[in-house]
Amino acid sequence: MRRLLSIFALLFISNLSGHTLAQSSPPHLAPANFPYAPPEAFHRHSSTAAEGWLRGQAVRRQAEGNFRVLDAQAEILRQQVESLNYDNHLKKTAAAITRKQLLADYRQYERNQKQARRELARQRQRQQDFENVQDYRLTNFEFNWTTGAIYWPTFVASPRYAAHRYELERLMHDVVHVGGLNEELFESRAAILAEKFRGRLRSDFEVDPERNLRSVREAYLDTQRFLLGLKFAPAFIANQANRALAINR
Repeated sequence: MRRLLSIFALLFISNLSGHTLAQSSPPHLAPANFPYAPPEAFHRHSSTAAEGWLRGQAVRRQAEGNFRVLDAQAEILRQQVESLNYDNHLKKTAAAITRKQLLADYRQYERNQKQARRELARQRQRQQDFENVQDYRLTNFEFNWTTGAIYWPTFVASPRYAAHRYELERLMHDVVHVGGLNEELFESRAAILAEKFRGRLRSDFEVDPERNLRSVREAYLDTQRFLLGLKFAPAFIANQANRALAINR
């Protein structure tokens, strides 16, 4: 009887020390934790093969469910990323269209400003030309406003200036008979021919040995003024025609 008690005491102490070592072992050496183990299962393992199979099936189904949940969440995240990409593309496209429109508006604004400045400069030039027309208007003894005939001063009546005279005479004839059909062209052409004639006259006068004579200098200045009158004659004719048209309206 004493021998039997000793065997039972030894088994109890061995079991108690094994349980203590299992509790104090590191986590990676601890036995597997099965969530479906029954409370009475010693060391949380199945007591029968059928129970182990059922627990394995339960764990597999739980893993499959977790996988499907995680896969669904990942798909949601992928769809959100794709939606954000579409939004970014739309925003980039809208920004590009807006930038292009802003550039087009700015270019149009610059063109309008340039045209406005050009028109303002043209109006100022016309105002200046009108003032010059009034200052250098030729008399009826210098220019026939009806036929366009020019009565040249004696200072430029020589054959030396025949080509210059011919060009201006033909132009003034067209100005009087054609009128406002080529108004700007006539004004520009008259300015070019008159300045060319004045330049030639100035060059000849600077080398003239009699340029210091009072009569010669006065004739030269009067002729220069006469050429300025021819220069602004088309503008005067155009102003008169526009004024008459406004009165008739």
